[in-house]
Amino acid sequence: MWIIYGTKTSNKVHGRITSEPCSECNNNIFSLDTIHKYFHIYGIPFFPTGKSTSLVCNNCNKVYENNALSENRKIDIKNSRHKSTVPFYHFTGLVLLTLLITLISWSIYQDKLKEQAILRTPAVGDYYVVNFKNLFFMNNPDDKPKDELTDTIVEQKPYDFGVVKLVEIKNEKLILLVGNYTYKYPTDAKKSITDGIILMQKDYFTDYIYELPQNKVFDYYDKGDIQSVYRMSKFQELLYKAKQENQ
Repeated sequence: MWIIYGTKTSNKVHGRITSEPCSECNNNIFSLDTIHKYFHIYGIPFFPTGKSTSLVCNNCNKVYENNALSENRKIDIKNSRHKSTVPFYHFTGLVLLTLLITLISWSIYQDKLKEQAILRTPAVGDYYVVNFKNLFFMNNPDDKPKDELTDTIVEQKPYDFGVVKLVEIKNEKLILLVGNYTYKYPTDAKKSITDGIILMQKDYFTDYIYELPQNKVFDYYDKGDIQSVYRMSKFQELLYKAKQENQ
């Protein structure tokens, strides 16, 4: 049966040492063994949890466990040239986890740089994942969208996050076409873009327009009112439109 997590051991034979005679056969040559314990997940070692040292008589194979070693034998082990070090592979899981976290962090950082570049140079056809309630109400108390928009998109929808599409840049304002759907999480809203749902679903966008001052875009982005921005390639657009026609 496959164990998901737990502890395992690895045995390492360091070599022979001379110590006080064996109580069974009077032999004074022993093999020095170390058992290293480690924590694992799905069989992958993550970190060591302990070790125990033993001496094995080379003649009669009598084993002297760590807790039964005499003081003289402990001194002989300490003075021997064989040193017990933790095998490096016992840290395999931690190394892999560190690499994974580093890779994810780097990927997130690169995505942020890409999004910031798009925000600095907006283009018609860009898609924004936004928090509807924050963007429509809190940031523009003196310039709220018309009641019909707030009633339809904000107050009657179950969730806060949605998608808007940049359809025009006019008088230093981004003219945004408001999406017809809301999502519980911003990642779900972004998935509707990357999966092409915004193009394949005919009623995805409403007829409502929202004007966003271009000089406030980064403020909204930093506050999380604009969660992310995505620029679809021409190839992606053609691919999703072809899928829509075949439905």
